[in-house]
Amino acid sequence: MTGVVIGREENAFSWVYDCGSKSSNAMSSALARTASWSVWPDRINMLVLSHFDDDHVNGLEDLLKQREVDFLVLPFSEWQQRVRDVAVGGLRGISASTAQLQLSPATWLQSKNLSARVGTLLLVRGGSSGPQESRDPLRLPTGLNPNDLDIDRQREDSLEKRELSITASTLAGGPGVQVIQHGTPVHPDGFPMEFMFYNAEVSGKDLGIIKTTESGDLISKKSGLPLQEVRDKIEAEIATLGLDKPFSSWPSGWRAALKKCYEGHFGSSSSARNNISISMYSAPRITARDLELCEFFRRHKAKPPTIEIDIGSCFSSDRPALLCTGDLRIDANVISAMQYHFGANRWDRVGVMQVPHHGSEHSWVSGNAKALAPSAFVHCAPGKGAHPHANVVTDLVGHTVFTADYKSAVGLKYHFLVP
Repeated sequence: MTGVVIGREENAFSWVYDCGSKSSNAMSSALARTASWSVWPDRINMLVLSHFDDDHVNGLEDLLKQREVDFLVLPFSEWQQRVRDVAVGGLRGISASTAQLQLSPATWLQSKNLSARVGTLLLVRGGSSGPQESRDPLRLPTGLNPNDLDIDRQREDSLEKRELSITASTLAGGPGVQVIQHGTPVHPDGFPMEFMFYNAEVSGKDLGIIKTTESGDLISKKSGLPLQEVRDKIEAEIATLGLDKPFSSWPSGWRAALKKCYEGHFGSSSSARNNISISMYSAPRITARDLELCEFFRRHKAKPPTIEIDIGSCFSSDRPALLCTGDLRIDANVISAMQYHFGANRWDRVGVMQVPHHGSEHSWVSGNAKALAPSAFVHCAPGKGAHPHANVVTDLVGHTVFTADYKSAVGLKYHFLVP
């Protein structure tokens, strides 16, 4: 999913939400089509990866070869959660490339010779938080070379929070690293836009795989060893397996070995499933107004096949926000948590919402459509196979639904004046 905000002088702020596909041909076509857009700038200001599944990230390498990125936004998760995620799944688990990207984005970029193409790794941390109406925003500089961004990134401290020791060799170079709480609004400089994220991360303590002793020390659930000692042992296993090397040289059986090591300390991996998939809210920071089709859209019409939706003309202009959901599993509890997290003012402005996980029944429960009730839903589904699932389609009956598939895109057009 891509977006570009155009100012009066046709200056631009560009963003991408997820970059992958189950079809390599579809991914290549999408990248070629995007590269041909007359309004698409040479640099992407913000690229968000909701989570680390192959079909959400496998276009990242090719995209970075085409465009530099100011901010690569990734979900923050605790180190033991990342080890669990890359180790499970057997033969159907994520690829070695995606596994390295999740274990250590800095190492992945370095192994692909793409470190200079990214300015900052921006890691979005979840956790409990109240309504964020008054939290100070993070301001994103725009129009700068990614490697010239003047930000105090606290590189080593942030890497220690995020990375395993396999990133040690990257500390002297590569992109900077920042960690923000998911309730922090993000405002691109010079553009009246707001972005906010939601990360349904659950801590190891809350999942029950990390225990606290009477003395206050943290220990692993199964082995009962101090958490730092467990980390040292898992890092040693990673080094023994050679997972600190380019993933093309990883040995067969690495996943099973890493899983055995993980479960020896934390127990069965099924007990530590997390619902990590960054959702992204985006909207003008001002009240949108009903406007006639502006001259810009007359001159820059999307090429077919694209379903073009004029938000101001088709729907209520007081609901100009877009909510992207990745593969988040949404139920009544998650809806309540998101409403509380974004706050009433933002939540009431959501007009267009992405149906999560390509319309999968595993990320949706009956009644969601009525509870969410935006102006329109958008499926990002392949148009073949099981997705979207029939019971999800049934739940959406009576609501406005558009589908972006391998054949047709969905374009959303917004018009608003800056007071």
